[in-house]
Amino acid sequence: MTASSPTLPTDEHSSLPASPNRQLSIPPPPARPAFDPSSIKDPRERKASEWIEEAEAYLRKHMVGDLADALVRLWIEFEGRLGYPGNSERIPKPGRPAEVDWWQKRGRDYSKFPPVQPPDEYFKTWFAWYQGLQPAGCRCDSAWPLPRDDSDAQTDWTILKKGGPNGIFIVLLTLAFWADGLQTSAEIDIYESAMADVTWVLKTMLDLLGGGKRKMAGDGDSADVGKRSKRRTK
Repeated sequence: MTASSPTLPTDEHSSLPASPNRQLSIPPPPARPAFDPSSIKDPRERKASEWIEEAEAYLRKHMVGDLADALVRLWIEFEGRLGYPGNSERIPKPGRPAEVDWWQKRGRDYSKFPPVQPPDEYFKTWFAWYQGLQPAGCRCDSAWPLPRDDSDAQTDWTILKKGGPNGIFIVLLTLAFWADGLQTSAEIDIYESAMADVTWVLKTMLDLLGGGKRKMAGDGDSADVGKRSKRRTK
């Protein structure tokens, strides 16, 4: 199925974040690895988290932009909050960028990088898949950025609240692949807006997890959270 093209904001009324790095030669700010396996005391969790160190290095190598470090750190915190669930959790595969399948079929080899389709085509595929992972109030198949639903504290993040190598890490992996072909300022802006969106999603889910004290909608109990900000205003 061919993904439809979402409507993007015009320059005059754009709600995309400003792009401070207009040159692709500017790498993400230098950052030390955030994952520290020695801090994990539970042997089961330590074993289940063994893949994260190499995965973090791969994301840091290929992601670009000022949000890269913060996004990776939020992801590592998210994995820890979930207790390093291992391979059992999965976000839906149908419709995701084919580059993920290419990489997985080669044994998830972190020394390999897939051939990536042009950024405009990649975004169409990525957008159709990504928006379908969102809670109902945050979906929109015809416009980007996506809406943010702050009307219901019980927003159900069950689809995206998945840890492990088949969980939300796959979303970050698609951002790493996407960065490879960026050339124009417009392409960089769309990419950075996607980075900002995934950052918001992780922050929101971490707020709902509440350091292990608050459960998220979909876990069986109510989530004790306040309203969240919006991704865009109409």
